[in-house]
Amino acid sequence: MTAFTSELTKTLEWSVPEFIDPNNETLEVFSNYPESKWTFPWGDFNVSYLALKQSNGLRTECLFEIRVRPYPCNDIAAPTNGAILCNNWRKDFGQFCVHLCQESYTVGRGINPNNIYVCGASGLWLPSSNSPDCNVIVSSLLSTDGYIIANSYKNCTMDIKTMQSFYITNLKESMFSYFCDKFPDECIEENTDVRCS
Repeated sequence: MTAFTSELTKTLEWSVPEFIDPNNETLEVFSNYPESKWTFPWGDFNVSYLALKQSNGLRTECLFEIRVRPYPCNDIAAPTNGAILCNNWRKDFGQFCVHLCQESYTVGRGINPNNIYVCGASGLWLPSSNSPDCNVIVSSLLSTDGYIIANSYKNCTMDIKTMQSFYITNLKESMFSYFCDKFPDECIEENTDVRCS
């Protein structure tokens, strides 16, 4: 059973398995949970019911798993003439993405290309589920007033290691650095998902 929640815990209820002895002898039933309703935090939990026949010690067991997760996040599409870089670890507990533009391109006037896109327990992206397209050619700008020149890359295939390094450095220096602090063995360049348009 998998349940999704935007809260840190979720109360779940399940049907207690029914054990029947063919000789109608009394069975004693034990469980690792005192009730068939429990409040679980995010994670994986095993529920066990054991039926014991007192007369001869025969037993049988019913096991099932309960998984509690935050709502999943949809992938953000790579922007036109750009790339989106995201964590590729513990994605079911949060996603953090940054935006890059291909060299010579930037985003439109008044748009900040340096936002970190965050999706948490609600399954919703902030500040938006779309990264801005890199549709402004920098060399054609008469003035850069109102424009923020985006971080850039030359070639997606050839620059992938540089982009992965950029992502990890940015994440570690951001207000979301706790995600690297909590999972240091996974917060590595090789675990960065890079998608280019």
